[in-house]
Amino acid sequence: MVTIHELCRHSVQNLISMRYLFLFFWAVWLPVHAQKVTFVDWSQLEDMQRVEKRKVLVDIYADWCNWCKQMDQNFSNPAVMAALDKKYYVVRLNAETHQEFVYKGKMYRFVSQGQRGYNELAVLLMGGGKLSFPCMVFLDEQLVVLQPIRGYHKPEVFASMISYFGSNANRQMSWDKWQDSHQVDTHPEDSKAERSKMRPVQDESRQFQPPVPVDRRQQTGIPGQAKHGAGSQVRPQASKQPLNTARPPGSGQRPNTPAPSRSNRPNVP
Repeated sequence: MVTIHELCRHSVQNLISMRYLFLFFWAVWLPVHAQKVTFVDWSQLEDMQRVEKRKVLVDIYADWCNWCKQMDQNFSNPAVMAALDKKYYVVRLNAETHQEFVYKGKMYRFVSQGQRGYNELAVLLMGGGKLSFPCMVFLDEQLVVLQPIRGYHKPEVFASMISYFGSNANRQMSWDKWQDSHQVDTHPEDSKAERSKMRPVQDESRQFQPPVPVDRRQQTGIPGQAKHGAGSQVRPQASKQPLNTARPPGSGQRPNTPAPSRSNRPNVP
């Protein structure tokens, strides 16, 4: 038969065990799993670079992008956090934000297009063309774009990418060779030039092309028509082939032949 003393002793032991488990949760497990990278605002970059030079990682996303949410979880991964620590400033940039940004002394704004739109800074950092999300853009300490990398990547691969640029390994090994050595997800049918853009398997793209500005000096005097060139549209020319004036068999129609001149008319009695 269990006595009251034994019940009390077991209760105290259970309380001590729960206390140590609680302390372990707060001291060990929670800091490791709850920490996340601290993001900075784009407008703070120049001032922060004056204090301490670091490379910059820009996370370009869209609110409707599901893979962006998956990629965002990588920033709480210990390997990713260790690779970013004291080497990078990390910026999150919504590709559809209406906020205005200054980059290299130029203003970049939101451009409305259809039901949505895009921010000019996001298009510039991603290298132009179709917007593809998520996209991680690496910049050096002078805010010069090193490489845009599109699509979702697993934490260990993402951490290797961060270390590749953070350790300046890109100065000794090209991006193409790094992809080959690490077997990063790329389509085998891509050409070597396209592989530098790293077309990923898991990404989401906007189905539009940002408009290419047309040089007004190259336009003709006809409204809405420009000379052939980048971004210009050329209307198809009308066919100049001669019409077939031969009389179809059994058509019962006379061919469209010119009337004989007055000098060549026959004399009719």
